[in-house]
Amino acid sequence: MTIVDTFGRAIASGWGSTDTGQAWTAEGGSAADYAVAGAGRHLEAEVGGATRRTLLDVAAADVDVYWSVSIPQVSAGVAAQAGLMVREDGTNANLYIFRILFLEDATLEARISKRLAGVETTILNPPGTQGTYTGGTPVHVRSLAIGSRLAMKVWTTGDEPGAWQLDVSDTSLPAAGRIGLRSDIPAGWTGAMPLAFDFGRLQVGTPLRVSRLSSADSADEVEWVTV
Repeated sequence: MTIVDTFGRAIASGWGSTDTGQAWTAEGGSAADYAVAGAGRHLEAEVGGATRRTLLDVAAADVDVYWSVSIPQVSAGVAAQAGLMVREDGTNANLYIFRILFLEDATLEARISKRLAGVETTILNPPGTQGTYTGGTPVHVRSLAIGSRLAMKVWTTGDEPGAWQLDVSDTSLPAAGRIGLRSDIPAGWTGAMPLAFDFGRLQVGTPLRVSRLSSADSADEVEWVTV
């Protein structure tokens, strides 16, 4: 399976379909909270309220995903959060999520978590941060779920790093499920509202993986290679 979305279309309400034809489903908030105009946008208008989620109704367990996200300002009061969900069960109750936290000091934190029966716990949250950001900075993320292995890397400039920054094993959720993007603002946010999360590109392969990306790569130039 190969999925690519460069978000080159213009849609005022909802996300439509990916470049490769898979339909996006929006969950949380209202239809007006989702739009596409050079990026797939989640508009968060509630602090500590409903998350915004856009999902692809594909059954996949082993995935290798590149995605990118930006917010228009440095977080204030509490960290804004974006994430990639995999093996989501269709109810938002059971899933793995690769999270990016936009910290208030303009640094980035990466975290791998799981949600079981609606209760989320952190699997891996390494010490330190994964680079810095400014308002509008695209944060590039590669997330891997193969069998029990969950891995993640994050970068904002230059080429993709060679090493996985987060790499852990967990056997809680082996079954195939949906893939999706998620955003939320926890209670305590004091920045401008509403807050836009712009997702700039998505590429999914299973059971393949996407080769390392250079800073000059575009979505249709990436080579797919077997694991």
